[in-house]
Amino acid sequence: MKSIKWKLVVMNVLLVMMVMIISGTFIVFSVRSKAYQDLQDSFNHAVGQLRQVVSLESSKTGMEEALKSAIINSAYFYKDTQIYLLNGRGETIFSTVSREKEKPHVFSQSVLAAMNGKQSKEMDRLVEEDDTLGPIRMRGYAGPIMMDGEVAFIIHVRRSTKDLEMDLLNTIFIIFVALFLAIILMAAIGWILAKTLTQPIITLTQKARQMAEGDLKQVIRVQSDDEIGQLTINFNRMAFELNRVLSEIISEKNKVETILSHMADGVLTFNRKGYLIHGNQLAYQLLSISKGIKKIDELFEWLEIPIDYEELITIGTGNIIQRLLKIQDKYINACFAPYLDQRQEPAGVIIVFQDVTEHKKLEEAQKEFVANVSHELRTPLTTIKSYTETLLDGALEDTQMANTFLKVVDQETDRMTILVKDLLELSKLDSKQIHLERKMFLLIPLLENCIEKYSIYLQKKKQQLYFEPPEKEYEIFGDPNRIAQVINNVLGNAIKYSPEKATITISITEEKAYVVVSIQDTGLGIPQEDLKNIFKRFYRVDKARSRALGGTGLGLAITKEIMELHGGEIKIQSVYEKGTTVQLYFLKVQ
Repeated sequence: MKSIKWKLVVMNVLLVMMVMIISGTFIVFSVRSKAYQDLQDSFNHAVGQLRQVVSLESSKTGMEEALKSAIINSAYFYKDTQIYLLNGRGETIFSTVSREKEKPHVFSQSVLAAMNGKQSKEMDRLVEEDDTLGPIRMRGYAGPIMMDGEVAFIIHVRRSTKDLEMDLLNTIFIIFVALFLAIILMAAIGWILAKTLTQPIITLTQKARQMAEGDLKQVIRVQSDDEIGQLTINFNRMAFELNRVLSEIISEKNKVETILSHMADGVLTFNRKGYLIHGNQLAYQLLSISKGIKKIDELFEWLEIPIDYEELITIGTGNIIQRLLKIQDKYINACFAPYLDQRQEPAGVIIVFQDVTEHKKLEEAQKEFVANVSHELRTPLTTIKSYTETLLDGALEDTQMANTFLKVVDQETDRMTILVKDLLELSKLDSKQIHLERKMFLLIPLLENCIEKYSIYLQKKKQQLYFEPPEKEYEIFGDPNRIAQVINNVLGNAIKYSPEKATITISITEEKAYVVVSIQDTGLGIPQEDLKNIFKRFYRVDKARSRALGGTGLGLAITKEIMELHGGEIKIQSVYEKGTTVQLYFLKVQ
């Protein structure tokens, strides 16, 4: 019996049965006791009336006749009652029973007590046989009539208990009918009551099953204000909260997955047993592995990392292990960090992979930069040191040699000054500390002014410069001094690295949102393999020639930084031993 409904019905029926059986038993015993008590009272009353009849008689014969007459009269009032008049020895003298039906008198307890002049307090229980009816249960009572201290007569009253038993049976039958009707009625009422109680529970069960299957948008109509109603209200509140919490969890999960998918670092997560439970695409790309890897041991074997996983997950939270990995041409920094579960026990390891290739390249560039600066400074310092020592050793007395040495020292000092100045300029550009005084200015006059400054150098090398200003005037927004620095640097390189009688051509064109200043020379040119490094600091195509011409290798790097600060760009196209074209892209003012 798994249904609460049937349990409630059976419990109600059993309760009614118990109440009815207990009540019926009490009623039957009460009715039976009352019936027999009434019968006892009627016997006592009959004997008492017959005694009153002979109270005035003085002779035994008179008493006998009076008793017979009184017994005959009493038979009308005490129907279905047998009245016997016995002598002192218990022999029947007279009775209301016909001679044909009169049976030999059986001495009972009450008759024996009456023969001794006593009166019994209880009725006799007798069974007599009838030719037609069979055994008959009877109750009897006897009372003595005294005369001169002796028992003169005994009045014995008997009556069949058939009517009493039939009344009791009828009462029992009525009780059983009432019990049957009560069971049926209570079963129906219990069914309705149980259905009223269990229907909300069934509905709650169905909704809970749907929630377990993932549908949390469940609302049950509240039909009462009792405990079931309160349960329904709390269920609806629970469903709402579960739906809200699950939505937040899904949102957080999607957010974490989105972050992991688009973050700049690779992530692999392993559980307590070392099995992979999550990994983003970038991790596989950085490690150059397929998604077939499932255990951390396989990862350690692939990366050739000598780490014991059991020791790794027990190092404690807040502690990490880092390893720098060299994978093909990439440098990967791997951070191993254990995480805990809700019982604060080791639950697994999260590994974060960071691509530090650019950082390593920057470190190498910094080392190279320091080496280049040291080299660039060491050369003039060595020259100055040598010439100074020579002068101190006695060359000061030779005026001509002393002047020559001092000129070299002066040139090397200027060269170091220019180098330090360029380094300070680059430092300001890198740290964004340079201040640009931006304003609107005309490009062509600025360009013509720069050309005018280099006219003397052009004449010395007998070089020809061609520039035909366009009819349209172009206005630029920026720092004119910095723009002039860019043009001077590019134009100076064109003149410096071009031979005598070379040709330099300057033109201005438009290209989409830019004004393009092109400076083309017919100089030495730049090999294709050097073009990609031309903007690196201290990079020279021909180091000996560049140093001889006074170059520091920082001019184009500074030019590129200034152009980018103005939202522009510099491009270089060159053919070795034929010439170079430098294009400066400036944003137009609309």
